[in-house]
Amino acid sequence: MKLRLPFKLIICLGISGAFFLACSSDDEDSEVSREPFFNFSTRYFDEGILKNETDSIKIDIETNSYWNIEKESDLDWVSIQPSKGTGSGESTIQVKDNKTVGDRSAWIYLNAFEFKDSIEVKQRGRELSISKEAFTDVNGEATDLEFTLEAIEKWVSNKGDNADWLTLDPKSGDAGEHEIKLSLKENPTDTTRMDSISFMLANQNAIEKVWLHVSQNAKEKVEPKLTLESSQKTVEAIKGSVELSLTTNIDWQATSDIDGVTLTPNEGTKSDEVQKITVEYPANTTTEKRNIEISFSGKEPNEEVTATYTIEQLGQTASEIAVKNNIVEIDGKNQVFEIELTSSNVDWKAVSKDSRFTVIENESGMATVTPVLIKVNATENMSFESVSGAIEIQKADDPEVKTEVAIKQGLHPMNDESLVYTTPSQTASQIGLDRGVAHPSQENWEFWNAHEFTDNATGFWNFNTKGGIENAVFNGDMKVVKDGTLKIKTRKLASPTTNIHGDAAEYETASLYSKRHHQGGVKWVKFTTSMRVEVRYKSSGHQGFNEALWFMGQSNFDGQGIPWPDSGEIDLMESPFKNQAHFSLHTENFSAKTGNAETASINIPDETKWNIFWVEILEDRIIGGINGFQYFEHIKGEGGNNDWPWDNPAGMMMIITPGIGGWSGEMPNMSAGEEAFMELDWIRVYTNDKFDASSQTGHDGKFY
Repeated sequence: MKLRLPFKLIICLGISGAFFLACSSDDEDSEVSREPFFNFSTRYFDEGILKNETDSIKIDIETNSYWNIEKESDLDWVSIQPSKGTGSGESTIQVKDNKTVGDRSAWIYLNAFEFKDSIEVKQRGRELSISKEAFTDVNGEATDLEFTLEAIEKWVSNKGDNADWLTLDPKSGDAGEHEIKLSLKENPTDTTRMDSISFMLANQNAIEKVWLHVSQNAKEKVEPKLTLESSQKTVEAIKGSVELSLTTNIDWQATSDIDGVTLTPNEGTKSDEVQKITVEYPANTTTEKRNIEISFSGKEPNEEVTATYTIEQLGQTASEIAVKNNIVEIDGKNQVFEIELTSSNVDWKAVSKDSRFTVIENESGMATVTPVLIKVNATENMSFESVSGAIEIQKADDPEVKTEVAIKQGLHPMNDESLVYTTPSQTASQIGLDRGVAHPSQENWEFWNAHEFTDNATGFWNFNTKGGIENAVFNGDMKVVKDGTLKIKTRKLASPTTNIHGDAAEYETASLYSKRHHQGGVKWVKFTTSMRVEVRYKSSGHQGFNEALWFMGQSNFDGQGIPWPDSGEIDLMESPFKNQAHFSLHTENFSAKTGNAETASINIPDETKWNIFWVEILEDRIIGGINGFQYFEHIKGEGGNNDWPWDNPAGMMMIITPGIGGWSGEMPNMSAGEEAFMELDWIRVYTNDKFDASSQTGHDGKFY
């Protein structure tokens, strides 16, 4: 049988107040005198104490007066309904579930005219309680958790045979309050595991159990990485040092294949910080260049994780031939550079060791003490890696006697994001951008706002228009904000359908536009004159799309009623063909509609890699480019084009569309369920000293 509590609670129903109505006659004026009365009683309540669950009692009230029932102000577990009335009636006193250990009581006060009375309401408590009913989504590492247990007498705990990953300390105890430590072992599986622990009194008659539920996630698996910031460097023949930057999440060690090379340090442990390693190398005493290999590898059990840094050390300059510089560094553009031959006591010739670099002037000469400028043409470096080559100035009749000039060609500005930001993948806050901060690389521009997509796509609305979702149905799930980027996806449907505009649709996709002035919610930026807008963007590379980042004038939506193209359109980036980008302006008299839009195109090496597309909207011109390279400029009035909707106070909205079908009408070659995407890392807006900040009233959303 269930153990009776040693302190059984009794409900004191107060005094069933009884008052009588006395009436008398006044012989002189025959008026009836009526005295107030007040009686109350409880209904159907024999046990004397309420259950520890939600429970109630009813009170019958007999009176010919106004009455009210009150409780102490801090009694949130007791409610009275109704709490006041006139004349006879009833009221219900209700108590909430009592999850505490031990009984509890409260006084209820009844008032009618001048009569006052009270009831003590008592409620049974729990035998045992715990402060936490569940620990959910606990991480997969070995973890200690804490909670409090209270019991009226000795208690015990019990767990299943498969719950050996859970340990309680203590697992039993005496009456009173206890701090309990729950220890979870590391979860070695790849799934979430769950179990429960029960608590109850230790006597054989106890039947009330309290459960603690625990779920632990799988331990997160981290891929071992060992990454060098760069992989090689060319140095002179003299001794020197190089500092390497290493990022790794494993313990590591490093060695060199050349005697005399020292590494400080030559080993280390995993770290969230960039680790610096100094490599000191000896002089190269030969005339031949050599490679010094620095080999990094993980320590056990990650020996197979490796990285290599190569120091290309030039040989000693032959005494017969001297040059001003043994290393020439240039950017990736097609250009002509010079090598200065300072002197030679032998006849000589200049020989290129790489077809990318061609000697075009002073290919050979006689012994001289007068400097000679050897001119070399460098082709464009359209790759995403720096390239190296060499020009050997050889003795005319003995190629073994030579002086080598190393050529280091960097990226073409159109492929080099670092010309805009040293670390383009970092967020605005990570590089210290905020209102009024100067642009890190572009003069006369100050930061105004950004959208870093670190949380959501707020500030944009669905562009579910006929043109925005051509050949597709709109699906909001196709816009995904994750890991700090916005992806606009397009998926081939299993079977064709019809969209809300009545057009045939074989795909599902999404498109967005920045909120306009009259639309609700947080609004981001209204794009106006005196702005520079940058978008870091890449594509999945699928063909059959005209992916676009563009701006449209809002003057058609603010009461002016100016239609397209009169309202103005700036196409920051359209990609109708593989690895090609277009920049265009559409206005009243110069647009795709009239076949004479202001347009420029550029071929890019790989559209699946990140690029920064940018536009500068100035008072007298619009300039556009990619990364560190400008390829578009239109000056107001040039070619007779005086259309200039860009200074309309309505400003412009930004639109992001996948453009299924493209200019050519070629549809994507995709199978059912296959996806293509366009991806934005961030959008950043800068302003110059002619910018009117009042133009942004109501557009103050901040997403960085």
